[in-house]
Amino acid sequence: MADRTHLGRIGYLLGAITLAVMMIGGAVITNHLSAANAQDAAISATEQAR
Repeated sequence: MADRTHLGRIGYLLGAITLAVMMIGGAVITNHLSAANAQDAAISATEQAR
């Protein structure tokens, strides 16, 4: 019974860590994409100004 509880805790920790990594990775990807979009918008704006 103690082994099952221990495994449950390990699984819970792994799940929480995986979820945190996915959330952080998603935030980084989103920030990167929005930065790239902002850069593209700035480039197109300068091209239109010419």
